[in-house]
This record gives sequence, structure tokens and C-alpha cells, in this order.
Amino acid sequence: VAAVAAGWQHSLAIKGDGTVWEWGGVGASPGQRTTPVQVSGLTGVVAVAAGGFCLALKGDGTVWQWGSPLPPPVQVSGLSGVVAIAAGYGHSLAVKGDGTVWQWPGYLSAPAQVSELSGVVAVGGGSRQSLAVKGDGTVWEWRMSYPPAPPVQVGGLSGVVAVAGGDGHILALKSDGTLWAWGYNGAGQLGDGMPLWRSTPGEVSGLSAVVSITGKYSRNLAVRRDGTVWQWGQDSPAPVPTSGLSGAVAVAAGLNHSLVLKSDGTVWAWGDNSGGQLG
Repeated sequence: VAAVAAGWQHSLAIKGDGTVWEWGGVGASPGQRTTPVQVSGLTGVVAVAAGGFCLALKGDGTVWQWGSPLPPPVQVSGLSGVVAIAAGYGHSLAVKGDGTVWQWPGYLSAPAQVSELSGVVAVGGGSRQSLAVKGDGTVWEWRMSYPPAPPVQVGGLSGVVAVAGGDGHILALKSDGTLWAWGYNGAGQLGDGMPLWRSTPGEVSGLSAVVSITGKYSRNLAVRRDGTVWQWGQDSPAPVPTSGLSGAVAVAAGLNHSLVLKSDGTVWAWGDNSGGQLG
């Protein structure tokens, strides 16, 4: 396995041969899949994302979308030259090679360019918000609303390389391996012991040398350079190490389940299994 993603009650994995595998309660076929099955019709995939639906980015720059009980994977029309994707609960995001950002709500809606953004290298989606990282390391945030709200720069942040969003909270990973968070803190998902809300980014205490992050609903996971996995929010107001795991390189969080990809290509899972999402 080369990459993983987790939705609300489903899980995805890309193998080194570019095929996509899924298991859990939502996917290309109706019903639950308690063991991984290959998603038919998809090859050459380089990235996946999962929220309310599933997304796959192919090496040719096209984006494909699916979700039970809707049809099998179909190409998202009007998109080409895509280099990165992200999924929120009910919306999707894509970055083109020219640094423009495109977004669309629901399933099979036409993507629209976020005209106020350029020079973007990465995106992230939460339950209600969208995020973008520019090549200069700044972070921009906007909410999915009608009419659409324009992106605004998040003050006090620079040197950011990756972002992730949960249900009202946001994580930003800096190039120096520090992790910063802001937004809703009702379940301790900001990891800093602050009150219910923080409007400005604050550093997540007790974490350094972070290389991979994920957030979903009120839960967060992070991988440190030493291959250990840390989690907080919902279960703990401060980051704590996940016992029995080593050699991790990436993480993915669903609503109540977690996935870890190890350097040996194996996938490990724990948490809620009501949809078969642990495989």
C-alpha cells in the first residue's frame, strides 16, 4: 500500500500498482464491505481522499468520484491537470498544476474556480470549511456557503506545508515539524488546554518533528519522524502516543476509526467497526 484515506464509515487504500481498494459502509457498491475489494475501473491512481464521497486522482491529472448508493467511479467533468485533491463532508477540492483551486458541492456538480486564489500547492477540507496552502507557506480559509465566501488569509502563520480540517477545527503543519491548531475546542481537539474556541492559531503542545497529520470531526492523528503515532481530541485533550505502533509514515481519520500506513506497506486500523471500516 502506498497511501490511505478514511471517510465517515469507509476506508480507502492505493497500492503501488495504482489500483484502489475500499472497505466499509460507503463505496462503489451498495452495502458493507468488511474486507478490502478493488474499485473497478480505476488504474494509475496517485492520490485518494474521502469525506461524504470518495475521490481519486490519476497520474494523468484527471479526478474521479464515487459513493454508494450512487454509480461507480465517474470522471469529474471540466477538470484536468490536477495535482492535489481533498474532500470535506459534502464538498470536494482540487488544485491544478497552475496553482488554481477548484471546488464543487455534492456529487457530479460542476467544479468552479475559487477566483481569489492563485499559487496554491495543497488543499484541505473540513466538515464546513475549506483550506489552501500557497507556495509561500501562507494558509487561506473559507467556508462553503451560498453565495460563496471569499478566502481570507489566516494571520500569524507562515512556513506551512500541509493542512487538515475537522468539524470546526483546523490543523496546520509547518516545515519545521511543529503543528498549529485553531477553531472549536469542545473535545480538546486543539491539544492546548484552551477554552471552547481559539480564533488564532496556537501550537499543539507536546509534539515536534511531525511529518503527517489528519483530522476528522473532533479527532486528530499525527505521525512523528520517529514513526510513532499520536492522537488527541475526543479521547484525550492532549496528544498521547498510540501504543503498539511503530514505523508509521501516514495516518487517516474517519468519524470514529483510524488508519495508519506503515513503511512496510501494511495498513493498521482501530476504532468503530460498525460499517466494516476496519477491514
